[in-house]
Amino acid sequence: MSFTHFMQGPVAAQMLADFGAEVIKVEAPSGPYERTWAGMDAFHNGMSDCFLIANRNQRSLSVDMRAEEGREILNRLIAKTDVILENFRPGVLEKYGFGYDQLKDKYPGLVYASLSGFGPTGPYRSRPGQDMIAQGLSGLASVSGRSTHPPVTVGASVVDMHSAVLAAFGVAAALLDSKRTGKGHKIDSCLLNAAMHLQLEIFGCYLSKGYVFDKLPTGAATRTFETPYGVYETADGYIILSKTPIPKCRILFGAEYFEGFQDDEIYTRREEIDRIVCREMKKKRTAEWEKLFLENDCWFSRINEYDDVVKDPQVIHNGMIMEMDHPVAGKVKMLGNPLIVDGETLPVRIYPPLQGEHTVEILKECGYTDREIDDLLARKIAICKAQSEK
Repeated sequence: MSFTHFMQGPVAAQMLADFGAEVIKVEAPSGPYERTWAGMDAFHNGMSDCFLIANRNQRSLSVDMRAEEGREILNRLIAKTDVILENFRPGVLEKYGFGYDQLKDKYPGLVYASLSGFGPTGPYRSRPGQDMIAQGLSGLASVSGRSTHPPVTVGASVVDMHSAVLAAFGVAAALLDSKRTGKGHKIDSCLLNAAMHLQLEIFGCYLSKGYVFDKLPTGAATRTFETPYGVYETADGYIILSKTPIPKCRILFGAEYFEGFQDDEIYTRREEIDRIVCREMKKKRTAEWEKLFLENDCWFSRINEYDDVVKDPQVIHNGMIMEMDHPVAGKVKMLGNPLIVDGETLPVRIYPPLQGEHTVEILKECGYTDREIDDLLARKIAICKAQSEK
């Protein structure tokens, strides 16, 4: 069962659903936030792009859990459930009797996963959590960019996505153990911890040394690695160049500029190295540098805009961009599951559901009669908007 909304929770549920888990998305009568909001106001025949991209391969049950009959429906469903996944603020589901401590004794094998901003306890427990906020608190926003610029946040919801994947991984591992031992588990995945985990390598350097390097005013995008490492301006654009040892720098940029540099001075003279690379990169066009870097087996990349990414041959080959034919939204392009299983990408088995599209069939599975279902629908304890729209 998935009590989730917006991105962090739904993405975790979708990761599991893509791999064949039977996921029931529990929706309030008003529907989750992602049904009514979309970045860039992107809607397809009235359906939010934000909802469509993160809710495939799931069924929808829409009930009012504020009502006693609504809670009874959910209790019947929980009795048949292996996993509960939720990303309400800590304490919300407890108000309705669906917290882990309220369920674990009755269902000892239950796996219960909570996704939150900062964790289930602690001084920030009740604060609203959001991706960019976690980037700031975790230090992630402090490690990129130039010394002459303000702190830089990542322009995509990387923390939301990572927290979601960590939760899905935790659920899979806990469920495997539960099936083996009969013992359930409580999994907590929060944005703050996920943002710190993204910095596993560089934060480890800080914990070992007690400091990180100052930011540089040039092209370096690192406070822990040697240079060059970052975005560099060329004669007609920009290019990313990663770790390049001094012997190779002599070949690429001119031996005369690195005369006197020892091969082991990659850290002690990182600012000088970066300054030379920045200056020399501006003397050739991007295509010229690409050719030279390929010939010398360098770690580099052009900087693609999204128009370039969708045409990139490796992106196309990997099948990351998929098209789904939705009965209301029509043809919708979206990113697929990033994993490849047995040489194949994971398909859309169930299109992102209309609100309450599966309410009736799920109620029947829980033992309700047709008469009882009609009564619940009439009193709006259970919602089946899909039925009323047909």
